[in-house]
Amino acid sequence: MVKLNLVHFTGILNQNVYDEFGDVLGKLKDVYVSNEKGYPRFIGYKIWKNREDFYYEFKNVNFYDNKGKITMRVSGVYNIIPQSYKYLLSKNLLNKQIVDINGKKVVKIMDFQIANVLGEVRIVAVESGITSFLRRFNIKHFPILLKKLTNVLFKKSVDTIIKWEDMESIEFMNDNKSISIPNQKISTMHPADIASILEELNDNDRKRLFESFDDDLASEILEEIEDNNIRVDLIKDLSDSKIISILDYISNYELVDILEEMDDKSKERILINLEEDDIKTINTIMAYEDDTVGSIMNTEFISFNLNVKLGEMLEVIRDTNSNPKEEDLYNIYVVDENNILKGTIDFKTLIFGERYLKVFDVMDKSFIFIYDSDDLHSAIDKFLKYDLFTLPVVNKDMKICGSLFIHDILTKDFFRI
Repeated sequence: MVKLNLVHFTGILNQNVYDEFGDVLGKLKDVYVSNEKGYPRFIGYKIWKNREDFYYEFKNVNFYDNKGKITMRVSGVYNIIPQSYKYLLSKNLLNKQIVDINGKKVVKIMDFQIANVLGEVRIVAVESGITSFLRRFNIKHFPILLKKLTNVLFKKSVDTIIKWEDMESIEFMNDNKSISIPNQKISTMHPADIASILEELNDNDRKRLFESFDDDLASEILEEIEDNNIRVDLIKDLSDSKIISILDYISNYELVDILEEMDDKSKERILINLEEDDIKTINTIMAYEDDTVGSIMNTEFISFNLNVKLGEMLEVIRDTNSNPKEEDLYNIYVVDENNILKGTIDFKTLIFGERYLKVFDVMDKSFIFIYDSDDLHSAIDKFLKYDLFTLPVVNKDMKICGSLFIHDILTKDFFRI
């Protein structure tokens, strides 16, 4: 027999386990693994013998190639109490969904690659795809019809081997089975990629993963999720305290989209957690007709009176309590005492202009704007014609109402093909 350092988990599952004397301990039914940071370590074994479950620790574990079959030999056998171990590999992870961090997608675990590392058995990679699925059931040759069927079941997915450090297990975030820093890998991804992953997950995994994110990231992810029904479901299941925290980061126009898809009971639950000014703003946005600029404009923007100096503007913006969003700094609006838009100032002028200069002296007076009642096609035309990223939104009296960003239009269902 040839000693093996790397084997497939399903190759030893439901197979006989032999002790150092060559006697059969029983069949391996499952393995307890650690949920510590790093490669999961085998810490306990569930063995089936004489119609009864036994639980062991093994001091030494080795794998051998025995005429094409894997043989597992152990020594240093100790009885253990299963209640002190929490995670069964086959029960809790095999056939479950995981997140491929590099591939930025959700895949289903078909098998594990396990290795003997310095005397400890650890999971080093997971496999997904048709090949690993067929290997589990010892199918080496299969007809064309079966191949077509498996392609349908796997959506023509390619075989994938994912190193453990490049994946995140949704199951490891559940209840007491959480890793030390939940979703530590997923959280480093772009919110748009996380949103795509959430949309692929089943309802339970999606909700559990979403609730593990901090409030700021959760709000960004919500804005990136394309399916409004998913956004509604995620918010509906949050606690009141979590809703309040996340709402602080969500723009009012995004919240309007969510509220419009909610039933009256859920909508009321959201509204009672909002400030009076926010409710007033939301009601204003909801009063606009669909597919008008006002219905998707951002009511959170930065504006200053035209008599303010550049230095004074900088001091206000640098105030930690104001905490403006990066996109709101692309163009700052200049208004008079009646809130009528008189000009705009870009961030470059604000930073490099002389501090003593008044805004009126350096602002762009020939700015491009759009009315709140204009349709979204008109907005698209202006963005393309003038190569703009954002537009100030005014009412018929030229009073500033909000701002419109091109990405807000591009994410509307109205413009999706």
